[in-house]
Amino acid sequence: MGAMLNRLFSEGFRVFFLGAGLFAILAMGWWEIYLGVHYTGGMVIRLPFAMAPHEWHAHELVFGYGSAALGGFLLTAVPNWTGAAGARHWFIGLAAAAWLAGRAALWVSGSLSPGLVAAVDLAFLPILWVKIAGLLVRRPKPQNVVFLVFISLFWLANLAMHLGWAGIWDGGEISGSRAGILAL
Repeated sequence: MGAMLNRLFSEGFRVFFLGAGLFAILAMGWWEIYLGVHYTGGMVIRLPFAMAPHEWHAHELVFGYGSAALGGFLLTAVPNWTGAAGARHWFIGLAAAAWLAGRAALWVSGSLSPGLVAAVDLAFLPILWVKIAGLLVRRPKPQNVVFLVFISLFWLANLAMHLGWAGIWDGGEISGSRAGILAL
């Protein structure tokens, strides 16, 4: 078991591509069940999350699945571009835990404060940004540094969705989901 976990956390693409794939199966499975219940005339009375189901679906498709795929790609590609050593096991584990905590926070957001959900969900991308920035400092090239801009825009789009859900920005959910797609 230890050797398997050691291998899983040895490179960013392993844990994040696996996480993205498994999360896609879980989230889409739930979404299909939800749609099936409504299609047959049923009603899902109690949902575990605070936002409307279509907003949860949009958020988790773009920011849940998308951020895992982005993290896996960047944690693998940037060390190759810069010639630097890849992220250490502990960092990949920390980043994966932050990503997974964000997914869990959204899933049970109906039981948590909007501020806590936002703080947990928004934590992953800054962790990724700091690591990628540290690697790019060694060999900064404009075509590579632009990824930091895209990560920042992606994070701001996610923030917009949370501000919309908290009632701070009217329409933030729609603007955030659209901006997230564009940044991704």
